[in-house]
Amino acid sequence: MLDDLRKDSEDSTGDSPDGASEQDDAQGRRLEDVEAQKILAEEKVQDLEARLEAAREENRHNAEALSNALESLDRLSDPERRLREGIALFNASEHTNTVASISRAFGLPKVHAALDDGTPGKPTLTFLWGDMAWRRYISDPTDGVEDPRVYLTGTGEDSSEVEPSTRHPNARMNSNGHLTMGVQAR
Repeated sequence: MLDDLRKDSEDSTGDSPDGASEQDDAQGRRLEDVEAQKILAEEKVQDLEARLEAAREENRHNAEALSNALESLDRLSDPERRLREGIALFNASEHTNTVASISRAFGLPKVHAALDDGTPGKPTLTFLWGDMAWRRYISDPTDGVEDPRVYLTGTGEDSSEVEPSTRHPNARMNSNGHLTMGVQAR
């Protein structure tokens, strides 16, 4: 259409009566209007392309975040894995210093690690130093949980306060306070 208008405009520039110059002016204005619309359309296309690319980038980012969240949920939905993650989180915490310090005075504790019914899905770590002392920690490996992710939930000097099920060791602690699954040799 733009080329047709240009051609019409060129054809009408020859010798013609006075009405032809008005026609030339009208065609020139139409040509300018069409070119302005073309420029606006090109700018709009560029804007839409930029917005489309931004939407694609946001979509890639959201897909990656969703994939990471699903991977984390899958990883933590397995109880054994969740327990191992809780122990690893405890081992990275400052609480290892506390239990190591107590162990220097009372000896290595019996350690029971489990997903407790009282705190669904959260690993519970119980340390029992004979009849002298006990401590219980919760270690929550769920992503996005606010700190503290490892916290003390109970302590005492009377081992009878500890539930019988948590008196049976299933984990061991080294002298630095770090835990591993499995019972130590006695």
